Amino acid sequence: MRRKPRKRILQSNNSAQSVVIKKVSRESAATKIQRIKEKHELKKKNNSRKSLLIVSLPRSLSSATFLFCHKMIANKLKIDETNDIVQKNGEILNHLPKFQEFNTYIACQLDDDISYKKYKSTLDKYTNGYLIKDVVQPLIVSRYLRENPNSYNVLYIKRDPVEVIHRMWERKWMWPTILLDKKYTSAKIYAKGGKKWKEGLLALTKSILLLEDRCFQNTTETITYEELISDSKILRRKLIRMNYNPIVCDYRDSEFIEVANKAKKIKNSKLYKTIKELIREQGLK
Repeated sequence: MRRKPRKRILQSNNSAQSVVIKKVSRESAATKIQRIKEKHELKKKNNSRKSLLIVSLPRSLSSATFLFCHKMIANKLKIDETNDIVQKNGEILNHLPKFQEFNTYIACQLDDDISYKKYKSTLDKYTNGYLIKDVVQPLIVSRYLRENPNSYNVLYIKRDPVEVIHRMWERKWMWPTILLDKKYTSAKIYAKGGKKWKEGLLALTKSILLLEDRCFQNTTETITYEELISDSKILRRKLIRMNYNPIVCDYRDSEFIEVANKAKKIKNSKLYKTIKELIREQGLK
């Protein structure tokens, strides 16, 4: 008869222990959630100060995007104001006084250690609190991002390479052909219908396709050129995803709309179709 109360006491003790365990479990869960929230907020805070690097092939509205981003997140990131040209387009690698002995465009092809170290030291200095851009040192920048994957938030503006080739050919910009160990600077290559004309256009086509294939893998966010010219909210959405808290800003002024309208006509041009045919004939991708 005496064992029954003892059983009740045991049951009572087990119940009390169960309540304590549940309470601890709930507190542990709440603590864990709070810790995750704090970690997320810290990451968000740190990320908002991480520098933003804009990359693209040339003629992809990268300079305009640089200025648009500066308007939206000037309270988060600063631009280098020591050089007027850098202040306008953010290309820190192309306008440094100590690199004046370098041909600015030659480095596009140089992936050797000597060239890389000279540019790496500069990229190392801008990883926190800056807005910068690059379009003519893609191999250097791509290597840096491979070796330092968390150093920058990287916004890639992706444009149809055939359109890029079209625009560069119109401007007589042949510097990417250095990738093929050739230099096309003679005006003869632009004499339409001549042998040099097709040879030069093919060289530019191969080099741009090569750059697109080898670069732009280590990016944080991507915007297509078509999105950029047609959607006034896309850039702000991308900046929000990178935790920069941008202000509302419609960057599509009359000048921008004019550029966008011209871009839409490129696909119907004879030169665009010629480049597409050249790619097909050569079996290029």
